[in-house]
Amino acid sequence: MSLDLLRQLTSTQKGRNEPQDLAFEVSEMLINARIIKGFTQEELAEKMGTKQSGIARAENGVHLASLSFLKKMADIYQARLVPPRFSFMGEDFRPLNVTTGSLSTDSDNTPKNIYVSVSTGTANFDSDYFKKPSVQFVTTY
Repeated sequence: MSLDLLRQLTSTQKGRNEPQDLAFEVSEMLINARIIKGFTQEELAEKMGTKQSGIARAENGVHLASLSFLKKMADIYQARLVPPRFSFMGEDFRPLNVTTGSLSTDSDNTPKNIYVSVSTGTANFDSDYFKKPSVQFVTTY
């Protein structure tokens, strides 16, 4: 990271003593991402098909930007938007992996039961439900 870029990032944070709520943290991320990618608010707004004031509102930390707004931004940055997680899930939390197991049918091949296997990978929280290595759901038609 260049010295100029580091100065820009730290100057955007001076005087911003708002509480560290989700909207504020997202706004900080939006400012940092825009600066790292080398866009002004005006340039980013033009690429997104919106006004500079829309970018400023998203970056001010008062309201949380919509998912569609964030997705549009991620597309312009050619980046993947990473979903948030609850703090109790830990850094190495992995989402549930759902795989279809088998399908049982009646004698005329009409679906009767679908067996689905769900596993959690590594989870760092206390719920006994998620400590089980797998869970099986059965749907009957």
